[in-house]
Amino acid sequence: MWFLDADHVTILGVPSRKLSAKITDDEKARLRAQRETLGEKGLKELEKKLAAAKAENEKPIPDCTREHFTVLNIDSVPFISTVTARSGAAREMGKLDNAVQQLVDEDDRGSPLFIHFEHIPSQFARVKVEMCTSSVPTELKCLLPLYMTNFFTSPVTRDGQRVEFKDVVLGLKRDTVSYGIGSNGENTEMLGISFCTEPSNYQKIICWIRLLFFDAIHDSVRLRASLAKIMADIPNEKRDGDRMLVASYSMLAYNHNSSARARTTLSRASRLGLMCKLLEDSPEEVLLKFSHLCAALHRLENFRITVAADIETLKNPASSWTILTDSLGKTGALEPLDDCRVFLSEIGKNPGSTAFVIPISALDSCFVMLVSNGPDAYSSTDYPAFLIAKSYMNTVEGPLWAAVRGNGLAYHIYFSHSSATGNISLRIVRSPDAYKAYAAAKDQVEGYSSGRLPLDQGSVRGAVSKIILDLVNEQRTISAAAELSYVNQVIRGTKKDYSRDLLERVHKVTPDQIFEAMEKYMLPVFEPQAATLIVTCAESMSMGVLKDFKGAGFDTKIRTLDQFQD
Repeated sequence: MWFLDADHVTILGVPSRKLSAKITDDEKARLRAQRETLGEKGLKELEKKLAAAKAENEKPIPDCTREHFTVLNIDSVPFISTVTARSGAAREMGKLDNAVQQLVDEDDRGSPLFIHFEHIPSQFARVKVEMCTSSVPTELKCLLPLYMTNFFTSPVTRDGQRVEFKDVVLGLKRDTVSYGIGSNGENTEMLGISFCTEPSNYQKIICWIRLLFFDAIHDSVRLRASLAKIMADIPNEKRDGDRMLVASYSMLAYNHNSSARARTTLSRASRLGLMCKLLEDSPEEVLLKFSHLCAALHRLENFRITVAADIETLKNPASSWTILTDSLGKTGALEPLDDCRVFLSEIGKNPGSTAFVIPISALDSCFVMLVSNGPDAYSSTDYPAFLIAKSYMNTVEGPLWAAVRGNGLAYHIYFSHSSATGNISLRIVRSPDAYKAYAAAKDQVEGYSSGRLPLDQGSVRGAVSKIILDLVNEQRTISAAAELSYVNQVIRGTKKDYSRDLLERVHKVTPDQIFEAMEKYMLPVFEPQAATLIVTCAESMSMGVLKDFKGAGFDTKIRTLDQFQD
């Protein structure tokens, strides 16, 4: 009873507009006092000290030191191999001939499910069910965050009896090593529910899948608790400059049909806020909406199942899935994968001529994102050269690091690329002066693209080595290797050994191709007509950032976070 009756204190924190204005005024007063205290002479002395420190920091590393490091030979790269087998609708991807496939064929009873097997030497069995969300009506996609929060914490009906959510959680902990739900990292329009267990519990996991998907009880009490938890996290998320940078861009770049957009903080803040009120006034209506959402997702033709385990240790690896398919009626043809590019808005498809500065009172620095079109990861002949160019620019103590972080213009800066949308972005993290960081990065990219700055061959070798390391890290464990094999073949639609093929192409890239990739894909990131610009910053910085980027040709406007909400 102590836990129930113990005294407690609840502190409610409410953002203060008065204190926000005071912080801005205090910062201006501090800078003014600092200038008056130092005077012209003091400022010049500090400028000399800074220049001396930068010169010391930027001393080049001797070539003889770096020449000791060589790029790994492709044949020596230790990729983990797995064996793939297919059952049901997965067979349409092509016939496989191996011992594991024969084992699956002997047990297959003509299941309609898409089941992808990865045979690995493991003491655990990993099962994942992935679903597309395109079939969910647009007006219901706002409920996806609630669906994800509530999936493992809903009461269910088992053998005609109601099982409360606490017993569901206890049962899952008893029968699994771990379980979870999340979006697919390669395709953000998809959702995945995963389980890890011992091989002896393989059939129990399928029973849990059957129970959680088709026998869950949608309870307004549980929905209200989950919704309260989601809404409680939003104020803290809105104080995160980097998170709001991504959320604001997502609201611009994706259309209203996108589930990835519906799950962003800004979408949740508005849509689920309305759902809270509706849940109070008309809980039956919310329960009906939630049931329709589940019905749209929970269809066998919308499932792609992957099983990663030592398949020989699984009892009835294929036929065990009749636990799920029996009594659920006829299954239609497998639905196509969601295509992220279909859900892009005009701004997402054609970046450029869009620029916003977003003041956030909780910040004391700037976060910047510039987005432009990049190469297609799986079809573009430029992609290997672009990979090296990106790795070269992102190198620690490399061009961007030295020009921006080394000069105190930002805590971090880097290029990134989305294989799902093909977009390339430049991110500047925690900058005291967003425009100066942008200008320093632009100068570096222009210098290399034009040939004014020569490529350092030691750094090029380092960039290639970093690419090798990243590709190896994608499959640093046997379970990760199994997951990558599934992603390559099913989600990306590439070869199973795509990573090895990519490495071979990377090794054939010439310096001229690297320069061309920089000019073709990186330079447009800095051009107002070709790039979308989003800046989140302290309120005291917003007018200065607006003025600086307007001067660079961006049609910059100030917009609040609330204006990005639906």
